[in-house]
Amino acid sequence: MALDSRALVTGAAIFSTIFIGIIMAVFVSTNAAGGIAALVPLITVILTMLALINPRAGLYGLAALVIWVDEFKRIAVFFGGAYSTTVMQTLAMPFIVLAALNAGFLLNLMFGKAKTDLLGVLIYAVGGLIGCVVFLTMAGSFPERAQRAANIAGYISLVPIAITYFKTFDDWRRFFAFQVVVALPAAAWAIKQYYFGFDQIEWEYARSGLSKVHSGQLLMFANPRTFGFFGSASALGCAAIYCAFSWWHTFRFRQKRFLWLATAFILTWVLVVSTQRTALIYPLIVLLCAYAYRTKFRVFAFYGMGFFIFFLGIINSTYLIEKGLDKINAAIASDTAWGSEVLKVGTFSDRLMGWERLKRAESYSILGTGEKGGGYDDGQVYRNHDIINKILINYGVVGLIVVFASGFVVLSALHSTIFAQQNRLDRNDNAFALALSLPMILLSFLGGDNFNTNPINLQIWTAFVGVLVARKNLIEKNALEKERSRREPSQSPPIVASS
Repeated sequence: MALDSRALVTGAAIFSTIFIGIIMAVFVSTNAAGGIAALVPLITVILTMLALINPRAGLYGLAALVIWVDEFKRIAVFFGGAYSTTVMQTLAMPFIVLAALNAGFLLNLMFGKAKTDLLGVLIYAVGGLIGCVVFLTMAGSFPERAQRAANIAGYISLVPIAITYFKTFDDWRRFFAFQVVVALPAAAWAIKQYYFGFDQIEWEYARSGLSKVHSGQLLMFANPRTFGFFGSASALGCAAIYCAFSWWHTFRFRQKRFLWLATAFILTWVLVVSTQRTALIYPLIVLLCAYAYRTKFRVFAFYGMGFFIFFLGIINSTYLIEKGLDKINAAIASDTAWGSEVLKVGTFSDRLMGWERLKRAESYSILGTGEKGGGYDDGQVYRNHDIINKILINYGVVGLIVVFASGFVVLSALHSTIFAQQNRLDRNDNAFALALSLPMILLSFLGGDNFNTNPINLQIWTAFVGVLVARKNLIEKNALEKERSRREPSQSPPIVASS
């Protein structure tokens, strides 16, 4: 009797895993850099095989890896020696698993084990196009450009993959809850760092000079900012999205409510000790957006108010840079250590320099100016902190129109999915899923760039999956009802001919 092809593939995968496992066990035990460093390729092989065989499980494996990879890098260097190869191998782990996940997904599509719709294909294509554009136009070395392009295009590809394998909104909710559980100890470590200082592993890694970011944030400041187990203080900002999800989960569902309440409190504490102003208020922004996204009137009012405030910021940017920020800082100044760090808006001046550029006519061209400098006055180098200016510099007004038009189409489709939900709880859940990441994307366009920071890039794109899964379910439901109404005979009473 012929063997089933799926059984053959599974058997071959199991045999390959055992065989590779034996080889890797020998490699780990004999590796000169130490056992911890040698675990890097072993874990990579295991997660790569998992992603190839079962992409749905591979999503979970990748999420855990992305969240913990930076701490694993520090541990590997501390116990195995300050080898740059160890750092490169460790940082390559997520990209290898991500490539395997995409390969497994595409193989499943080819053999009919998975299906995706036109939207999934478009997201996949747009992600690849964005990655190519970033790689070709970004300044820097080949590895730097490749890493940034992979960070953007690779994580966007998670959207169609997750939409395919998550059948319901609850599937997405469980996946995001898994991320919160995995990230909780990594984020909570920041509390220890804030009150008791950094440990020997973190100091030794900073002194090794293997990471400019890590060395800079620990050695260049008298009071370094906390970062938990993540790669930088900016990466600790991921606690904001996980915090918002935890508060929502606490009040939305009864299951394990006490544990989710405790998680929400811990993550709120993490945001307080992170001393990041935007991250601290982000859960409130998410809840405000979730409320606004429930009705059409609120959506129009919310976006209208947002654009009006942004317009006022551009018009008054020069005044705010030269005088306004100083007056605000004087009004909210605090004598406490925490307050002196958080209750100030001085660093916002870098963003305002980009906003000031937007009100100058010479900043706009058809296909881009390609400028490398030019601040709000001739004596200061322009600091590029927002994606809008990056698009104007590299692609001009044409590029900005294309991006905004594409964003408008996507936003309209996403909001339409929410409005189409007949059940109030379903509509509210979908509004929250959209609010979880959309503000982060808009903030990145206006004054920063989180698309290249682990695990915030993972969060941004997988948070979108919830509302897109709901959209898929709604389309399937409407198609099923249409098919049922077509097949069912007419229920109208028969016409009786009169004699």
